[in-house]
Amino acid sequence: MDITVSYILRILLAFVFSRGVLHKLCNFSQFNATLRSYRLLPEPLLPLISCFLILIEGFLAFGVLVKDWLYPSFIAAAIFTLYAWAMSINLIQGRDDLDCGCSGPSEFGQRVSWALVIRNGVLTLFALATAFPMTSGTLSVLEITTVFLASIAVILIYASIEQGIANQNRQTRYFALKTKDRRSAAE
Repeated sequence: MDITVSYILRILLAFVFSRGVLHKLCNFSQFNATLRSYRLLPEPLLPLISCFLILIEGFLAFGVLVKDWLYPSFIAAAIFTLYAWAMSINLIQGRDDLDCGCSGPSEFGQRVSWALVIRNGVLTLFALATAFPMTSGTLSVLEITTVFLASIAVILIYASIEQGIANQNRQTRYFALKTKDRRSAAE
């Protein structure tokens, strides 16, 4: 894999995990409640699992940046797959009213959706792609500039996609409320 592409993907993954850790630390009780609402883990272990996930994501926020260290790439792929699996299980059970717990835009949370499952699938592929050997050599000033600017662009694109998914969820809730209001008014 081209060294610049690998670094761009690594920086994106570091951004995703850093933002996730910050969100989970600032809203630890909400994160515990979110894990509880998924109904996939034993209740007594929730605080321990919450702390473990935060530690793993914190490790990954820095670990994915280390060149030629494959473990973080595979662990990141496993975490994204685990989160996609948890959302999929609940969506299949018809439980689409859950907060994803993934630190999406706004203070209002982000409901689980198939779009988020697909997003996690793409992030899994990105994490696995960083495990491929990079072209050797050092980065030139031009390549460093390219990595820096392209990373900013990719993070902004990622944030835009996140916002689009959040807006779609809000729009769905808005129209559901409007429909409910119309039915109530007609009765």
